Amino acid sequence: MRSPAQEKKPASARAAQKPKTGGGRPGPGPTFVSKLYKMLSDTGNARLITWTPAGDAFVVLRPSEFARKLLPTQYKHSQFQSFVRQANMYGFSKVTLPSALLTQLLAQPWAFKHPKFMRGAVDLLPEVRRKA
Repeated sequence: MRSPAQEKKPASARAAQKPKTGGGRPGPGPTFVSKLYKMLSDTGNARLITWTPAGDAFVVLRPSEFARKLLPTQYKHSQFQSFVRQANMYGFSKVTLPSALLTQLLAQPWAFKHPKFMRGAVDLLPEVRRKA
């Protein structure tokens, strides 16, 4: 039930007062970010996408297979470049992996980092927002 003061305000003013978590949807951060964290939390995906040992970045180990098999299950596409573009829109930066790690991998991996996106830091997910 609205108070008399709220009744007098136009709907747009009332909507502006509601807190937003980013992405326009309720929950732990924007949908893109939540789904990404969910993929990383599922150990069944570890051969395609995983956290770095420090947990401060994530690595897409096999981009082609990731795009073909995993992206369509979480997002409505199977295009790796669309995933990269979306990550960039949320402030993720591509990072270079140590050469010792690269020699262990068969495919050409992509690693991404965001200062507020870390393993175990679910409370920070709402702070990973789309760039204005």
